[in-house]
Amino acid sequence: MIKDKENNVIKDFYLTDLSRFEIKISYMLSATLIGFIMQLIMLIFMITYFSFTDNLTIPWNSLAIVICVALFSSLLAVVINMLFIQFISRFDSLGILETIIGTTSGFLVGTYVPIGILPNFAQFLIKLTPGAYVAAIYRQILMTDKLSTIFHNQRSDFERIMGIKLEWWHLLTEFQTILLLVSILLVGIVFLLFIELIRNNKRD
Repeated sequence: MIKDKENNVIKDFYLTDLSRFEIKISYMLSATLIGFIMQLIMLIFMITYFSFTDNLTIPWNSLAIVICVALFSSLLAVVINMLFIQFISRFDSLGILETIIGTTSGFLVGTYVPIGILPNFAQFLIKLTPGAYVAAIYRQILMTDKLSTIFHNQRSDFERIMGIKLEWWHLLTEFQTILLLVSILLVGIVFLLFIELIRNNKRD
């Protein structure tokens, strides 16, 4: 979308019968679909890899939930990204932002370092990013059965340290994490609609 703006390609779209809002929605749906397909490709690759190397499998009921989370997380990421790129007009600026986000994303979701061993301030910053909650949902879906077998009812410390559940006043349950993510998505959509309304009023 930014590249189309910079190259004035988007002006050609404005000549069609589609409104600016409909064009923006089409960009968002396309990005969501691409992100979802990329996650499915990685899921298939990792399932195949771990089944051959470690003889690990994902139950069919869990697999269906993982696919649903992948679709939801793609939509959530697109909505959040759209909030930022509303104010970016150059592709080079977008590239800088992508580099920063790409570099820090592994830390923000607890991929490189377990969240629980980081300083409190770093944990607080991580808990402000939606990606950390998406990662926590994935971990809960894929690890709950194993954790129940290994730790029984004494697993809260492990879940906190490894970022399986994020802690505010208490460890968030799976339902609370999902509710929080849905709330973030809805708030993001409301902000996008509000920004679009303001811009339409300025054009008029």
